[in-house]
Amino acid sequence: MATSKKKKSRKTSEKKIEAVSKSRIIIDAKINESSNYKEVKKVFVDYFISGCSQQNFLGLELEHFVVQKHGSNVIPFFGDCGVQDILYKLQNLYSDSVFSNEYLIGLSRQNIDLTLEPGAQFETSIGKFLSVSKIASEYSKFSREIKPILDSFGLMLLNCGYHPHAKVADIPLLPKVRYHFMDEHFQNLGDLGKCMMRGTAATHVTFDYKDQTDFATKYRVSNFLTPIFAFLFDNSPIFESTKATGMTRAHVWLNTDRQRSCFVPNSFDRDFSFESYADYVLQRCPLFVYDSQNTLQKTDKTVSQIFSEKLPTNEDIAHILSTFFPFTRLKHYLEFRVADSMPINFALGYVALIKALMYNSDNLQTLYNLFDNCNQTDAELAFEVLLKDGFAAIVYNKNITIFLQELWQMAQTALKNDEDNIYLNYLSPLFDVTKKRPIYLF
Repeated sequence: MATSKKKKSRKTSEKKIEAVSKSRIIIDAKINESSNYKEVKKVFVDYFISGCSQQNFLGLELEHFVVQKHGSNVIPFFGDCGVQDILYKLQNLYSDSVFSNEYLIGLSRQNIDLTLEPGAQFETSIGKFLSVSKIASEYSKFSREIKPILDSFGLMLLNCGYHPHAKVADIPLLPKVRYHFMDEHFQNLGDLGKCMMRGTAATHVTFDYKDQTDFATKYRVSNFLTPIFAFLFDNSPIFESTKATGMTRAHVWLNTDRQRSCFVPNSFDRDFSFESYADYVLQRCPLFVYDSQNTLQKTDKTVSQIFSEKLPTNEDIAHILSTFFPFTRLKHYLEFRVADSMPINFALGYVALIKALMYNSDNLQTLYNLFDNCNQTDAELAFEVLLKDGFAAIVYNKNITIFLQELWQMAQTALKNDEDNIYLNYLSPLFDVTKKRPIYLF
């Protein structure tokens, strides 16, 4: 087995909690109230500041359903030709393996991580890279390696936003303590929490911020683009084995847990900052922590209460941030989480689109100014009107077709002389509103 531990993907740098063998969060039952809120908040803010970068890196996290080529049976984690077997077949190609107890749940090597979501959705996390072409090359290598294994099992990877065959009641949960605690929490909030964990799959794009001002600008623009991209990249024709009504995955998230998902409170404010995001996290419960015996336990304490007698380490912070799921998540970078899972060509086009909008200063400022008189209510209303009216919808006082045409022109101009323009062009069927665009992408 290879032992190289050179450049890792973004997700490797924030290892899954099961793989962290030290610096885990220790919580004492005697802790009641936060006594050092400002000190803990400063540690979080310093963590965000340490993520500032001038490099304009990009990353792609693409989730897949493992399905039968000819059939509709759920492919579980366990059993012959199950998802764990796929990982074991790939294991000798990766330098690191991730176990939860005795179960193999992930693999890692330079530039790519393979991880599993709660319903055994298969996730590839690739990057960080300066170009989309590097992401494309890494994914192509992964695809060449996994395809013969899937073929031998009669399986394939499918990219869509919601499971195309199964109902979530028939999808077993991955044997990971963290997921079982999350599952119990979300089920107490209604049926859609269970749907989110077992039944959805996403495309996430990660990108850098230069400083706090750049972070605030990109975060505000991302917020307003969220409903538009939820609509544009809607790739969920089926919900619970029946025809979906549209924007299914977005609907699931909007009705799961508003305390830790959707829009971050106050993030539409012009003075939103690293401190604001730290407050959002510190004032909420992370659901689970490690006790003094190093055992994962549920908690109802807020993050600030957990750290009232110690300051968090970077590993602590990485874990805490992973327990919150807003549409745009702040880590050492920004993670845009709204799009459904989609075939790789569309996913690469999506990364190129984010590059064109977020890393071109003229485009970023144009979008910031465009939303100058808009607020969170407008963004929430955009979800409703896009679902109701489709391409006839008026969002942010503009027809959605005109808005998409303007976005496309901005992106094309930004990447006109960039090698990544070839990937942006994969999205042309979605933006060409004069033609009948594909309704779904798989």
